[in-house]
Amino acid sequence: MFRPDLESIDRKEHESAAGRKPTDRVRMFKMPGLQNLYGLSDDALEFQVTDRLTFMRFLGIDLGGAVPAQWTKNPAKRRQKDTDARRTRKNDEDHFGYKSHVSVDRKTKLVISEQASPANVHDRQVFDGLLGKARRRGRDIWADSAYRSREHERRLKRRGFRS
Repeated sequence: MFRPDLESIDRKEHESAAGRKPTDRVRMFKMPGLQNLYGLSDDALEFQVTDRLTFMRFLGIDLGGAVPAQWTKNPAKRRQKDTDARRTRKNDEDHFGYKSHVSVDRKTKLVISEQASPANVHDRQVFDGLLGKARRRGRDIWADSAYRSREHERRLKRRGFRS
């Protein structure tokens, strides 16, 4: 069904028959589908493809056939990961990624400043960066309790803000 479309993509004529034959494009197209459907890592998919007859049949691999080397050793696929994101735990739930800290003008509802941080960075650590752009004195500052500390209260008071 997909074979004509997939084989027409980037098809180059090989000048010689030397080297390894290219991996079946339909198989390479189906493998991420299996991976997403069953929530498998690359290593788990490789194991399941060599272990489950249904996976082998779906991918067109004979008994004893090998998993495509391009799938398991693909450096481009291995490079596609976020090395800056971090893990944290809040309310007995694990979170991985980033947090967005936003400073908004209450009156105009416009964003004054925004700062992203890895999930494991505490909110107090980015408070100064958010406050840096707030220029109006004599204004109330509303913030989540995680941003609150005695030191932040003193800084706000010195700059003419109320919290």
